[in-house]
Amino acid sequence: MRYTLNVEIGKWAIRLMIVASFLVFTAVSLVNHERFLTFGWDLGFYDQIAWNLSRLRFPFSTFISAPAFGVRFSPILLLFAPFYRLFPDARILLVGQALLATLAAYPLYLLGKRVTRSSYVGIAAALSYLTFIGLERAVFFDFHPDTILPFFITWSLYFAHSKRLYLSLFFSLLMLLCKEWVGLLVAAMGVMFLFQKQRRLGVITAAFGLVGFFSVIYLLLPSLGSGGTTVFSFGEFGKSPHQALASIITHPLAAILTIVTPQTKLLTLFDSFWPFAFLPIAAPATLIPIFLQFGVRFFDVSHQQSWTLLYHYSAPLTPFLAYGSIMGIRSFKARWATHLLVTTSLLGLILFHAPVFTLLKSGFYYQPAWIADTRAVLARVPIDVPVAAQNNLIPHLSSREKVYPLPLIGDAQYLVVDLHPNQSEYNYSTATRVGIEELVARLTFSGDFFVSFKQGDAILFQRVPSH
Repeated sequence: MRYTLNVEIGKWAIRLMIVASFLVFTAVSLVNHERFLTFGWDLGFYDQIAWNLSRLRFPFSTFISAPAFGVRFSPILLLFAPFYRLFPDARILLVGQALLATLAAYPLYLLGKRVTRSSYVGIAAALSYLTFIGLERAVFFDFHPDTILPFFITWSLYFAHSKRLYLSLFFSLLMLLCKEWVGLLVAAMGVMFLFQKQRRLGVITAAFGLVGFFSVIYLLLPSLGSGGTTVFSFGEFGKSPHQALASIITHPLAAILTIVTPQTKLLTLFDSFWPFAFLPIAAPATLIPIFLQFGVRFFDVSHQQSWTLLYHYSAPLTPFLAYGSIMGIRSFKARWATHLLVTTSLLGLILFHAPVFTLLKSGFYYQPAWIADTRAVLARVPIDVPVAAQNNLIPHLSSREKVYPLPLIGDAQYLVVDLHPNQSEYNYSTATRVGIEELVARLTFSGDFFVSFKQGDAILFQRVPSH
């Protein structure tokens, strides 16, 4: 395949794409945070973990009253801990997530160049990755280790094609540290390598992934106080991964029906492939990790939101779709395939009304009075005391040892609520607005708390000192 883009132009183009994407991703993420559009579940949860790690403490979550890694196995948060020593704030996670998510485009660019000998293909693959709605929605929805996973996936794939086995395995190891289910994805990558005739790497990667997965699910999570396999919910297929696998093997028709019903899943499949011009289909081996990721989501009956392109669930899928596009282009050996990928990527950005377009909306730059009121109240909360707050206020308070999502109170010395009208009920999760109002009324009536500071509809309650 000939070069269709000057190499130097390609280098500057990928740099510009990454820098521009990082700035946009960071700006939107931070403004969302300042507008109280981030939440205790999940940004505050992970923020408390990272803060504890930065203090060299094993992360105990007051959200769940249990070791945090017993529910969400994400030691990769250690990467952020040093920065928390300098700036203990949830914004570290938001900026780091935006950075790692955008930097994943660079190894995709290198992969496209290496596999097809075309800088243009590399640019097209990076563009398809950065503009995919599944990635953008992940970056702008709080913080999740799933969203930084593409960085490790793309480097592992790049080093696999560069015949640098140990570096590929190193990044596969980092993948395992992101989430408890990722060992299955690493194993699927290994099977893909086998079909691509990289036998040694394929066998080692597949074994590495399976050992990692079963070690986390059946050894580490139970030892940390979790039920281990209870982090999954496979409905009628069983209560654990091995039960689900046995059911799928013995009832293949039921498994197929689960993948294609309800219609939401088929729509997600279609909307995941068309922005990549369906090119991964021309490289069947790349479909192995792609459909493994769909399988993990579609068999999960407890998180039906994962059946959609919303939230963070499609982030680990995105680099494989972009990689599949590269391999599909190689199989066609035609310039039109690259042109088509660029076209569908840009079309997807527009038709899905990508979150980056919030930069063009006047409301993005408007600050209602209640935001200033809430910030004034939050500024009165001491740094080192236990605190309880509603869901959308927690990420502004969670860089501490003890923080509780109302209606949990624990030993909180301060409670923070914002009762301005017309809020989303999710702001009060896992409670309701009425429930929060009744709670604070009961606590003040009982004499346990008193109003320490109030501005607008934002209120700071302080526990009455015991004598």
